[in-house]
Amino acid sequence: EPWLCVFLIPYLLVVFVGGIPVFFLEVALGQFMKQGGISAWNIVPLFKGVGLASMVIVFFCNSYYIMILVWGLFYLVHSLAETLPWATCGHSWNTPLCTEFFGPAACHNGTNNTDPASNCTDLAGKRSPITEFWENKVLRISGDLGEPGEINWQLLLCLLTTWVIVYFCIWKGVKSTGKVVYFTALFPYVVLLLLLVHGVTLPGAVNGIIYYLKPNWSKLAEAQVWIDAGTQIFFSYAIGLGALTALGSYNRFHNNYFLSWTLLCDVGWKTLSEADAGVGAGASPFNRHFSSLVTKGGEDQFDICIELAGLPKVCSDWLLCTGADRFMDDVARMIGYRPLPYMKWCWTVITPAVCVAIFLFHLVNYQPLTYSKGYVYPWWGEAIGWALALSSMLCIPCTVTYKLLRCKGSLRQRWRVLTEPVWGQHHLEYLSPDAELKLLPLEPLAGAPPTEKATLFETVI
Repeated sequence: EPWLCVFLIPYLLVVFVGGIPVFFLEVALGQFMKQGGISAWNIVPLFKGVGLASMVIVFFCNSYYIMILVWGLFYLVHSLAETLPWATCGHSWNTPLCTEFFGPAACHNGTNNTDPASNCTDLAGKRSPITEFWENKVLRISGDLGEPGEINWQLLLCLLTTWVIVYFCIWKGVKSTGKVVYFTALFPYVVLLLLLVHGVTLPGAVNGIIYYLKPNWSKLAEAQVWIDAGTQIFFSYAIGLGALTALGSYNRFHNNYFLSWTLLCDVGWKTLSEADAGVGAGASPFNRHFSSLVTKGGEDQFDICIELAGLPKVCSDWLLCTGADRFMDDVARMIGYRPLPYMKWCWTVITPAVCVAIFLFHLVNYQPLTYSKGYVYPWWGEAIGWALALSSMLCIPCTVTYKLLRCKGSLRQRWRVLTEPVWGQHHLEYLSPDAELKLLPLEPLAGAPPTEKATLFETVI
């Protein structure tokens, strides 16, 4: 966008009030609890539904994100041909509207160009071979959502191949996956560096850089710019999905992850806008980086699979129950010092307020879903989308209601029991001696009188 330079201002602001604090929080929770999935919510058993909601979301992410790898592999295989299939017309998937003379070079001098095929007037309504390869060959878009169309067997084969590759990359656990990530995480930066060197040497590169750096301050007054910044932060940092918590659970208890966390966040926001390119950009003759797309997508797919295997999701609810100060003390036990005070205020006030503002903005400005600014999805398609969204949201209130009904005692006693952390045996060597009193015994003592009037039923939910 021409206002991308100004976009960095709200982007960086949301990084410091939303991205970095929650990134730190999720890694800290995983490292402290050393549990994955729903079990990590022993820190506040009442909100185990948040873990369930996260697993539902990650299940959907696993279902669609794998297609990015599939498309990358599909393009990578076709790029091995002597002539790129998306560079020329005349293929079985091309239409009469396809033209190879498409782009600014074809419109040189406008209508004064002597080549009639390159006349800008003649290009009206034409389609590039890149677009037709993507829509007609790769996607095989049907006329309506109610028309599923035929199975693309080539894509199906790529899908099976991709799942096999992902399986063998993660089948021995996250430690073996870490060796694969050495390549998948670093290779995109090599590609970005090569593209940067190539880009700055092209004619007119200086004008493009000046255009990029020229700020349009009026954009700061638009709410959409701030909402886009917040949405992009939570998406790019994988906040709220549980990947950071799941990966943090593999750290040593006393691992000081503060430096690595700071470095990762700093590098992440600096390279995001350059590395976040989709298949549409990959199909362009000027951006052929399918191998980078496959490796970067594979790295993200590994994390998503790890989340699905063990996924706690972080929200501010359990901090309000367990206490931000107490969790700050828990972090101090791990890294040797308390985090910055602004972290606590972000966890309990600022970050939740930012999330609520983003949610309300999207709710107020909701518009029916469209494809390519032309096709409007039918009402039943919208209903399916809302059902998928609510399938994760409803996990939280349903689980809270279920646990309150299953727990015996007064409402006050139920609340106290369900919001009390349930420590695991692995915390004995790290916590203070009085923490042993909070541990649930593995087996009840025979003949021991009951000490609680409220009974906590520990189940999968």
